[in-house]
Amino acid sequence: TVVLLTQLPDELPAGFDTTRTYESRGWTTFERCSAELSHPFRLFSAGWKLVIDVADEAGGAKMRLPATPARMEALLAKCRFTNGADKGTVLALYEQTAAAILGSLDKLSVAGLPLVRGDVWCSPSRLAEALNYCSSLRAVAVVGARLDDDGVAELVAGLKDGALPAL
Repeated sequence: TVVLLTQLPDELPAGFDTTRTYESRGWTTFERCSAELSHPFRLFSAGWKLVIDVADEAGGAKMRLPATPARMEALLAKCRFTNGADKGTVLALYEQTAAAILGSLDKLSVAGLPLVRGDVWCSPSRLAEALNYCSSLRAVAVVGARLDDDGVAELVAGLKDGALPAL
């Protein structure tokens, strides 16, 4: 289980920069996206929440598809690092981690996760982005995703030539 502390406390030290939110920080972006890589497709089969956001009244965090290295690069471009020097290191670490995890998946299930066209984190195109990294994938279950014909077309259009060679 991953616990996210996404909200700043009410009382902060004098001079604390309140513009440096969870979403605007580079390392927290890396940590969340890495955690979602480690168990991105098992949320609906677990008996408990795998990602908990303590700032959320229900204690949950929105299930998101994993960020690809290209998506992480775009996310980090908007983020700040304390010393400004870590961005390249963080991106390289994420690229290595994402390639290892997504490239080694042999089964994938997005059962019950609605794939909504245009959703920033859970759309057919975002699933296609992730699938393009899944070179060892032998089985995919897309059940209850509420995909219509346009959603399937978006998913297929996002797959690169030669994607999913083991499927």
